[in-house]
Amino acid sequence: MMRTSVVVVAALASCASGRFLSAPKVVNASAVAKAAPATANSTKAAAAPKHLTESEQLEKLAVGLKVVQNLRSQFTAATSEEQDDGSKFANGALSEELGKKDSKVWAALQDMLTKTVTTMGQLKGKSKSDRAKIMDSLGKDLDSKAGEMMKLTNDVTLKQYNQDEEYLLGLLNQHREWSFDKQLNATATFNKGSPVIAELYKHHDSKTPLAAQLANLMDAAHSAKKAARAFLQLVASVRSA
Repeated sequence: MMRTSVVVVAALASCASGRFLSAPKVVNASAVAKAAPATANSTKAAAAPKHLTESEQLEKLAVGLKVVQNLRSQFTAATSEEQDDGSKFANGALSEELGKKDSKVWAALQDMLTKTVTTMGQLKGKSKSDRAKIMDSLGKDLDSKAGEMMKLTNDVTLKQYNQDEEYLLGLLNQHREWSFDKQLNATATFNKGSPVIAELYKHHDSKTPLAAQLANLMDAAHSAKKAARAFLQLVASVRSA
């Protein structure tokens, strides 16, 4: 499920970045023929790539968005109000976000799909210059959605780090009888992104329980974030003065 959730966000970011709206690169067939070694089939002309019209580009984009949208049922089916609090650790922060009925991810996807379909209708009967303006407008809208998706992804990543840290701390506190090597092995399992856990795994005191060390690192990281937010708020207030 986690892999699927990553694919969803990656696909949305790709769509929103306007990759489907960019024109294909024009290949110089004669240059390719000169560069290629002589073979029995070298006399055959290289087929030039098909240049998609604006409508074809939008149709391709709409199909891609609908494919991603169809994945929503996988997440909503796996998320229910009856799940216990531990489910968020098993599912992951990204899967948890995608399982929400009011998830911003699916809202962004629907908005992108609606605008794409609307634009397809707007292109009909328009001149070449007007079509270019309409496509440019859509591209800006999708770029804006791409920015929203990137922010959401960053927020979810930070949330996942916090969940990993909290779960590992609870696990280490629950199994105080573990040997130090076993504590370190458990830490290695969660060493997949969190800077706090990475710091604990790389630089630890083998004579002190890892739970206590992790708690101290988490407190230090929390204090640093508070200080950073206070500094940014101070800078903002100075600018607005």
